[in-house]
Amino acid sequence: MTFAVCRLRRGEMLGLTIDAVVQTGSAYWLRVPVGEMHTDRYVPLHPQRKTLLDDWLLHRPEGLRSNLLFTDHGRPVNASRIEAAVRNAAEQAGLGRVTPRQLRRTLATQAINRGMSLEAIAALLGHRSLVHDTCLLADR
Repeated sequence: MTFAVCRLRRGEMLGLTIDAVVQTGSAYWLRVPVGEMHTDRYVPLHPQRKTLLDDWLLHRPEGLRSNLLFTDHGRPVNASRIEAAVRNAAEQAGLGRVTPRQLRRTLATQAINRGMSLEAIAALLGHRSLVHDTCLLADR
């Protein structure tokens, strides 16, 4: 679900806490804690994803010792489960094998093709410098 926005790294998703959804004005944002830029960043949250996250939290078992958003039986979700979920969704969509990293790169490539600046893409993906984004030009 969160990778649908293609802006989070797998580790960032797994590190989200139950207070990750914040409201500014009438908009909701996903606060992604310290990442590659060593500062929190905010990703716009589509209303449908906000509803899904609210529902997820509503059904969260009481008394969990973890403040992580994504847990399974009180334990942090394993990174391999994220890989498997993306792989299964891609296969059901007829896309073959797809990784979360490819989803981020696809988002960046589409943004480049639509004229977005590399600086804006770097901020969108949470990169600290354009050096990380130069490899995206090869996908054009």
